Amino acid sequence: MALPSWSDISDLSDDALREHCDSPNLPALATAGVNGAENHVRRIARDAVAKWPYSTEPETEAMRLARAQTDVPVPAVLRFAPDGLLVSEYVNGRPLSACWTGLSLWRKVAIVWTLRGYVRQLRSVFPPGPLFPGPVAREPQTCLGVYFTVYGAGPFATHQELADWYDHKLDVSRRVKKIPQGVPTFDRSQPLVFTHLDFKPRNILLDENNVVWLIDWGLAGFYPRHMEYAAMVGSWKVLLGHWLGYYVAGFIAGFYDRQRQFFDTISWGLTTGSLL
Repeated sequence: MALPSWSDISDLSDDALREHCDSPNLPALATAGVNGAENHVRRIARDAVAKWPYSTEPETEAMRLARAQTDVPVPAVLRFAPDGLLVSEYVNGRPLSACWTGLSLWRKVAIVWTLRGYVRQLRSVFPPGPLFPGPVAREPQTCLGVYFTVYGAGPFATHQELADWYDHKLDVSRRVKKIPQGVPTFDRSQPLVFTHLDFKPRNILLDENNVVWLIDWGLAGFYPRHMEYAAMVGSWKVLLGHWLGYYVAGFIAGFYDRQRQFFDTISWGLTTGSLL
């Protein structure tokens, strides 16, 4: 099937565009799951990709914010429909999870150094309104991701509310004797910064010109500085091995292993005990 250009289909209504996206002849790129909900990702035009049905407006705002305030290569948002359809610029690249082993040592070092710079740029981004924990929006939203249970958490109006929620999960885990007494509480010292929160090799594309792109901004928002490292280190260990993955993730996002261990400690409260 010959794909149209985005300009050929951009005038379609939301319903007609959704019908086009549902065509079985379009190439499927991936599925992207968030909190138990599965998004479909398809290339719908030569220069456009669609993700649906669980994309959110905060995701589009995060992408726009990153493009406006940083030099990080992020696909442009082309369309967002309120029913959860996000159309963005298609990037002709391969995820690091698929191409890493075939890269030269020099290229690998260059990519890691580039990613370190990206994280620093993201942490300098200002919110579009008041600063509060969670997705990019004008008012607090439900937080999504592995550290917020399968149901999400919040909204949180302040950093203090977020920290209190995590300390409650710590207390829940203590009361059912899943962890020993004396485990430190949530680290409240780290500032809220713009965070991708899904900074995994599968969401980092290397294009044909060796430009490194960040995709899949569905979990992005303003979170304590240590959460980028905590959320990414496991996937980098899978790609690179335990010790190299640990050091590469720390080089990119800073070493916050004590804070990461907190999330491991309360894992029962975030999974089995998520409703407590």
